[in-house]
Parts: sequence; C-alpha cells; structure tokens
Amino acid sequence: MAMFKAKTLEERETVHTNDETVIGTSVKLEGDFKSEGDVTVNGEVSGTVFTEGDLTVGETAIVKANVHGKNVLIAGKVEGDVKSQDKVELKASCKVIGNIETSRIEIADGAFFGGECIMGKTSDSLETDEGEA
Repeated sequence: MAMFKAKTLEERETVHTNDETVIGTSVKLEGDFKSEGDVTVNGEVSGTVFTEGDLTVGETAIVKANVHGKNVLIAGKVEGDVKSQDKVELKASCKVIGNIETSRIEIADGAFFGGECIMGKTSDSLETDEGEA
C-alpha cells in the first residue's frame, strides 16, 4: 500500500524553481555566482554575485564583489558596486564601500556608505550586466 504519490519529473522541477540559496557563515566562495532565486550570504564571497531574485547580505557576511539583485538588503560588509532593480536597504550594522545604482534606497541610522548613489530606472542596466556575471 503506497502512502505517497510519486511526483512526475515536471512536478519535481517546478517545486525547486524558487528555492533560496544560503551561503553559510563557514563558507568562503571565490568566483562568479549566478542565481535565479533569492540568495542569502552569511559567509565570505569574492568575485561577482548576480541574482534575479532578492539578495540578502547578513551581518556576518564579508563580500568583496559587485552584487546585483531585484532587492538588495545589506547588514554586513560589501566592497564593490551594488545594483538593484527595485530597492537597496542598508541596515545599521552594514559597511558598504562602492557605488549603488537603484530605484529606491533606505539607509538606517548608523549604516556606513562610502560611494555614489545613482537613482532611477535600473532594470535595463541589470539585463545588460547579466551577460558579464
């Protein structure tokens, strides 16, 4: 007597399309990282991080990379340029050294940001940069 129904290949593939990727505190990643889903970085990354989903840089993260995402929330350290299709949020614990390009930005009291901020429509620039990631 079967208690579980086996899923078809199509059902299994659709279940995993929006999985979140977590780069843990013990992980050190070097190179270009590309994802279609949401990404959370809590470890160390150097290179490039590109996601079509949301990107979260946790308090313990050290990112020496250009980062791209739909929405980007930064609570840790980022050395590199940040591009967002919609919104960048800088938490009080963050330190960002690099330029930010976004439609909207929220900077908490205590956040450190050393660079330039370019506001406006950025979806075209993200599509162009995707080939570089």
